[in-house]
Amino acid sequence: MTEKQPSSVQPSAVTLQSIAQDILTLLDRKALLELRAKIDSLLGLSVELSTSEPTLHPSEGAIAESSPEHLAWLQKGVVTWNDWREQNRELVPDLQGANLSGFNLAFVNFAGVNLEYANLSGADMRGAFLKEANMKGANLYMADLIGVNCQQACLEAANLQGADIYKANFSHANLQEANLIQASIRRATLVGANLHRAKLKQADLLQANLVQTNLSQADLQKANMEGTNLIEANLEEANLLGANLNRANLCRARLYKANILHAKINGVTLKGAVMPDGTVHGGGTAAIGDQ
Repeated sequence: MTEKQPSSVQPSAVTLQSIAQDILTLLDRKALLELRAKIDSLLGLSVELSTSEPTLHPSEGAIAESSPEHLAWLQKGVVTWNDWREQNRELVPDLQGANLSGFNLAFVNFAGVNLEYANLSGADMRGAFLKEANMKGANLYMADLIGVNCQQACLEAANLQGADIYKANFSHANLQEANLIQASIRRATLVGANLHRAKLKQADLLQANLVQTNLSQADLQKANMEGTNLIEANLEEANLLGANLNRANLCRARLYKANILHAKINGVTLKGAVMPDGTVHGGGTAAIGDQ
């Protein structure tokens, strides 16, 4: 694969974007994306910025009502909710279809909670405990998920477009067909997660841990995967058109039938990786022009 780096983009573009994203992590999410778009524009990069909130369409027959009692406890505040949960450990709260848009849910205990099709758009959920929670089809558009624990959670077909998932733990989570377009997934842990057919176009996965993650048929167009750990990851039939894979570790990864056209692969580790044509890479690192 041969590609010349566009002269309009400075070599420090990715570094400047990374610094900007880290500094702006705590800002309002809409303002963050708008400012990021301006930075990308100045650097000569194209951005597809969506400012409208997508409409959530629960599947036919889905129950869209939460338990009034459980919702009432949550409305009393996170501290009261967490105390109530501590005193009722055997209870599985039902917040299915609840409208929690814009709620302050920082450090909330949502472990095992049913949040199927809940509206959590724009919610502040930083540091929340969501282990084994059911968030299938939930709307987490532009939500703050910094440092959350979503291990083994179900987020199948959930909308996480523009969400901030910085340093979050999604190990072994189900994210099949989830919408993660333009999400910030920097330094997050997704070991063994299922992202089959997930939408990750223009997502920022800088230095994320994706060991043994299933990314088969995922859309990773123009995603930033610089320094990402993809050891033994499944990228079969994934769309990596124009993705930044510089210094990523793809040791023993599966790239069979993946689209790596115009992808940046400077310093990529490919030892034992199954390449798009089905051959196994002998070892060492790759640079632009090797494929």
